[in-house]
Amino acid sequence: MRTTQDFITVGRAVSTALVVLLCAVFPAIAGEGEEIRLKVDSIGVVRLTAKDLTKTANWQSLSLGVWHPGVWRWMQDDKPDFALPNYNDAAWRLVQSITIDSLQPDWARVFWFRSRIRIDSALRHTSVAMMPYQVGGAEYYLNGRLVATLGNPSSTSSEEVIASKGKPVILQFGAETDYVIAVRYSFRQMPMGYAVVPAIKNNTLFNLSFAPPDEALDMQRAKESYFSVRYLIAIGMMVALGLLHIALFSFYPKQRFHLLYAIFALLVGLRFLTVYMTRIVESHPGISLFFNMISNVYNSAIPLVCWLFFYTLFYDKLPLRRLYLGAGLTVAVIIALFAVGGGAHKIVYDISMVIIVLLSADAARIAFQAVRRREAGAIIMLIGVADFGVMWTFRWLEAWHKIFAVSPNRMETFIYVGYMSVPLAMSLYIALVVSRTQRSLEEQLVHVRELSERSLEQERQAKELDIKRKLLEADNDRKTRELEEARTLQLSMLPSKLPEHPRYEVAAFMRTATEVGGDYYDFRYTPETATLVAAVGDATGHGIKAGYLVSTTKSYFQTLAGAENGAELLCKISSGIKNMNLRGMYMCLALVRCIGNDVHIAIAGMPPVLIYRAKSRSLEQICVKALPLGSVTHFEYREVLTTLDVDDVMLIMTDGLPELFNDSGEMLGYDRIESCFLANAHRSPVEITNLLKGCAEDWMQGAALLDDMTFVVLKMKALPLHHQPLLPSQQSTPQAVFTGKSRIEAMSV
Repeated sequence: MRTTQDFITVGRAVSTALVVLLCAVFPAIAGEGEEIRLKVDSIGVVRLTAKDLTKTANWQSLSLGVWHPGVWRWMQDDKPDFALPNYNDAAWRLVQSITIDSLQPDWARVFWFRSRIRIDSALRHTSVAMMPYQVGGAEYYLNGRLVATLGNPSSTSSEEVIASKGKPVILQFGAETDYVIAVRYSFRQMPMGYAVVPAIKNNTLFNLSFAPPDEALDMQRAKESYFSVRYLIAIGMMVALGLLHIALFSFYPKQRFHLLYAIFALLVGLRFLTVYMTRIVESHPGISLFFNMISNVYNSAIPLVCWLFFYTLFYDKLPLRRLYLGAGLTVAVIIALFAVGGGAHKIVYDISMVIIVLLSADAARIAFQAVRRREAGAIIMLIGVADFGVMWTFRWLEAWHKIFAVSPNRMETFIYVGYMSVPLAMSLYIALVVSRTQRSLEEQLVHVRELSERSLEQERQAKELDIKRKLLEADNDRKTRELEEARTLQLSMLPSKLPEHPRYEVAAFMRTATEVGGDYYDFRYTPETATLVAAVGDATGHGIKAGYLVSTTKSYFQTLAGAENGAELLCKISSGIKNMNLRGMYMCLALVRCIGNDVHIAIAGMPPVLIYRAKSRSLEQICVKALPLGSVTHFEYREVLTTLDVDDVMLIMTDGLPELFNDSGEMLGYDRIESCFLANAHRSPVEITNLLKGCAEDWMQGAALLDDMTFVVLKMKALPLHHQPLLPSQQSTPQAVFTGKSRIEAMSV
């Protein structure tokens, strides 16, 4: 009973493969016929009639035209008179086909071909499309008139240009009925291909076909579209499958069949690419040799890799003896295909086909054994490899013309279907295995749910708690991200670089108590007037609202600082904040406008501005009592004028610095700040800011920062001898250091 079932399984697989392949090959057989050639009389005159050009297009096989019979007169010489219709070529040699063996010319020289064509009266004053097919360089003449050039024929290698792919040439016939087609031809590089690949000597050097012009142009477009779409899709599919299975192998290296299938798919894709390239690349001997060699490698290597793929798919270990034997025979056949020619080449080709068929048969045997073991999807793989093996068998028999004769285009379609059978089978196999695995998992899940419903309910509750926890964490993360975005926004509102003034050296420092602080500093430098405006502010509270108030103040400052004096600017900012109705949000702000030695100071609710006088080595406080911005609708702010000398230093700070608390709850205080400032005022602004920061950190001793801390130091420099306003390109980019997650430090040299 089991034997009967086995026969049924094999019969189904083989019959399915035959149906798939015969669907491809029967249209090929039905659509093919022998090449239609023009008739030639006993003296070598070719007859071309309107009837010959009727229905020459075969859209199934993409073939077109009636072929020249190949009867030519040729001469190993190069004279322009050879193209003339009345030239006497009776002494020229008459050949029935233009092959290497029939000519045996001196390839270093140019030679000519002539063919006389007689048209019937129906073709007079009409146009006919001539399609040249060639290797080498050629010029085509009709009654002495140059009608087409493919490449450049020449007796020197530097001037010779090889070509093969040409567009249809439109021949315009006149009132005459007798015409002469002359071809000037050269192929100096042919001996190289002849010496390396002896089989090339059987190829035709060039040939002509004729068709109606409209059919020729339509056929050219159809071929380009057909081969481009078909092969580009196949190449893309094979490369995608190869890369996909390489990724699968990298994820799980134990499944080695993914690696071999990737190699198989990439080789098939490269094989299709080679076929596609042969149709778009010129047939240079070196290129032809390369494509010939690559095709032999692909045709022999693909069945070997397919065979190894089936072994790794259905077995855990590779048979090393069979592997060495198959790989050795394949390599030997590939080498032999290039080393021999003539009858020996045909024998080697038959041996290679026998090896390929045997490898395909053994792969089918492996799949059949998997079917007997009832492995999921094995029948699909059996059909695919059977299709693959039948394709190679038919191809071998077609090469011997044992069953049928198919044109190269049709045979390539046949091979295309055979090559695609294994990838398609593999795709169906993976889909089937995945679906069955999914179905099995679902059944097991139902079974477990029925046996342990209480346990699953507890797991469900635990998962719900876990989900709530994750949602809470996600919400916290979202809030953290929002705070971080607000912090980033606040950082962006700080100056990207500190101004470089010819008379003032500037440094600044900021550290916030939370992610988003309420402190703010900014600068506005106008090189034309050498005016430097510095702003230091402190918004009430911390967080998003304080950051919003800071952004509002910055927009006012950057818009109006260049045109307004300090008092007027404070009034406008205060009025704008009051009109925003922020309810209890206020802004303390100090504005310092430096013009030469004059310093204009306007303060709204900020601590005193400290000025160190270098000459007297004393400290001076500029204190202006005024309400914070946004407190009342109308308040008259005032501006104080003072002057600075060389090496005088000005310190503008928020109350977060003097009101800094340590672990014992003691405040740093203004006295300690003034002492530190006075002791170090002779230093540079950067050193002063570093020392003030160090003083604050020493005082805190690890205590939490309760309020934002910001201060700006301006020191007056000596006036340069040749002072000119600095250009933007001369300004250096300040250095910025940001430390900690809940504080901001900005410092510049």
